[in-house]
Amino acid sequence: MASSALNRGPWRPSVAPGSAVAARFGGLLVQQPQQQQQQHQDHEQHMKQQQQDQQHHKGNAAASHHSDATEDEGDPLSYAAEAKIEVTAQCRNRDEIFQAFKDAVRMRPVLSRKHRELLANTVKAMISDSRSSYYMISGAHAVLKAAGPAWRMARDRGAAAAACRAAAAAAAGLTLAGESPESAAATAAETAVTKGVGATRNLVPRLKVRQQRQRSAAAAAAALQRAQAAAEAADDETSSDEDSDSPNNSPSPPLPPTPTNSTNNTNSNSTTDSSSSSSSSSSSSSSTIIAPDSAAAVSQGVPIPQQLLDTLTAEIILYYYEYFIKRLNLFLRQIIHEVRELANKIHNMVNRALLPAADNLEARVFYLQLNADVYRYASQVC
Repeated sequence: MASSALNRGPWRPSVAPGSAVAARFGGLLVQQPQQQQQQHQDHEQHMKQQQQDQQHHKGNAAASHHSDATEDEGDPLSYAAEAKIEVTAQCRNRDEIFQAFKDAVRMRPVLSRKHRELLANTVKAMISDSRSSYYMISGAHAVLKAAGPAWRMARDRGAAAAACRAAAAAAAGLTLAGESPESAAATAAETAVTKGVGATRNLVPRLKVRQQRQRSAAAAAAALQRAQAAAEAADDETSSDEDSDSPNNSPSPPLPPTPTNSTNNTNSNSTTDSSSSSSSSSSSSSSTIIAPDSAAAVSQGVPIPQQLLDTLTAEIILYYYEYFIKRLNLFLRQIIHEVRELANKIHNMVNRALLPAADNLEARVFYLQLNADVYRYASQVC
């Protein structure tokens, strides 16, 4: 037994199965958490890359969608602006219509033929309204320049209050009929002081009757001159026909008559009559000339409302007429400034937006004509 024990070799301690497994798979057990961590990191990196790719794709898609939406919204905006023009033109004033046109041109500087006509009618009407206001205020300014001094001169010379008011009203009527404000004021004040209220009130009717007679006389003289010219032309034609029908085409001229005292007197009388008639006709025509600074001239035929005339000839206005004349001058300058500003806006809109974007010859010609019309209308005020 001892020999058998000796023959077995040296003694070694026994190893448990678990220790052997651990020794065998120890490296794997140590490497497994590292591999799992590496796999987890790779997975996270892959997910991040995938998320970035998705976000980039979504951003490109959103940008392309936004650009498409912007392009699609361009036409609806212009359509909305044109619809606003249509609605505004039916129920709003001209200033709002012009503002709607400016908004539409800012979005899309191309107008249809209908809208071009509407734009032209709108701006012409705006300038025409300002022009009418300018002429009316100019006439009121001339009326006050006549009525105020007439009232003050009559009052300073001791006329009654009724006579002073009559002088102011007569001066206003005289300058509206064509007399200059200074002449109308002097005539009305003198008549009010020397002849009273009745004669002062008759100044304007008498002036109108005199002007009507002068116009009738001038028309009759013009008709007589036309008739004489026609008769002379007929005589010349008849004499030329007789000369062509006669056998001798070159007849000897008749001898001139011997001058006598009677013929000399007749010629001198006819010369005197013709000169007197020409002088009388020239004086009548000169008397019918309207003074350039009268209310009839500066108002250019635009009527002044009766309510405004009554206000201008009120005593409280006449007492401070110099102040109100300055106010009217300021208002006239304001109208001129507004007309110039409006004309500049129209020219800028046409020259900078509408004319460069015109797609046909008809539109270009229309815009050029609109520029010329606006300039002509504005020059009548400025």
